[in-house]
Amino acid sequence: MTKSILILHLSDLHFGPNSRFAGSKPEVLSQKLFLAIEDVSSRIKIEESISLVIITGDIAEHSRKEEYAIASLFFKSLANKLKIDRFKFVFVPGNHDVSWTACKHVEIDQQDQGFTDEEFTTKINKIKFKNFKDFAEGFYGIPLEKRGRPINYESYINNIDDLKLSIVSLNSCEIESHRKKDHIGFLSDDHAQSLLSEWLSDKYDPYIKIIALHHNPVPTVPVNVEQGMKHLEALEKDKKLTKEDVERFASDAVGFEGHEKLRDISEQCQVQLVLHGHHHATDQDPWMWKDGMTYVLSAGSWGLDKLPHWSSVKT
Repeated sequence: MTKSILILHLSDLHFGPNSRFAGSKPEVLSQKLFLAIEDVSSRIKIEESISLVIITGDIAEHSRKEEYAIASLFFKSLANKLKIDRFKFVFVPGNHDVSWTACKHVEIDQQDQGFTDEEFTTKINKIKFKNFKDFAEGFYGIPLEKRGRPINYESYINNIDDLKLSIVSLNSCEIESHRKKDHIGFLSDDHAQSLLSEWLSDKYDPYIKIIALHHNPVPTVPVNVEQGMKHLEALEKDKKLTKEDVERFASDAVGFEGHEKLRDISEQCQVQLVLHGHHHATDQDPWMWKDGMTYVLSAGSWGLDKLPHWSSVKT
């Protein structure tokens, strides 16, 4: 008899001053989510407990330490309430998890020192995820390189041996920086090849394979972009957004280059599931391959009208 695996997929929480969760205590928010999960499980008669939590990016709003401090409290509280080990959480960076401040500092150094654009890219790639990595490593208690197997471009293969799952946290923010021309999801040839080279090994044959990334590998649903832009306009009208805030959220309307490589990986490695955030498309057809298919699913708080309300939760 095949054992069911229940996965909680979260994305685009955007902990920060403009978050829809701003003002909510992290522990209270995790309790609301926990109660919502229990309510849904009861209504649709799901008996399994959650085995794995996957978060597909944009954990913070500006990739600031204080935003990740809130996120850390939320996820630690959620792990306790779900009664699952922290190593059953998988985090993927999103475009909001790139520190524009760090990138700007490198640009100033480039102006002073005159190094090339190639050197600029190398330098920002070393530091742009520092706050995100500090958050994730603080949550796990160990470096990411020991939590999962590193492949190229800050991506990791995370094996959950007791569940026979192999999950790649695929960094689709390869070229993301503070510069407008860099605001795009991207999967390069050598990045894709580094994953293929690993997953095509015979040792992964017994594993169910999941790709978790931030950017949408399928066309978005226009209504979600429309709702998001209305939210931005309302915040801007109320003078709650800075110019950088607008630029950051505007970058969320940009797509992903490399979806054909992702489909190729899914077929060659027989990937069962692709999870993403960023844009939140629904009713997409699965990617068909010989003797199987890859389901593509999304999640996120972008376009959320209101939070779950539970009278039993005190704020």
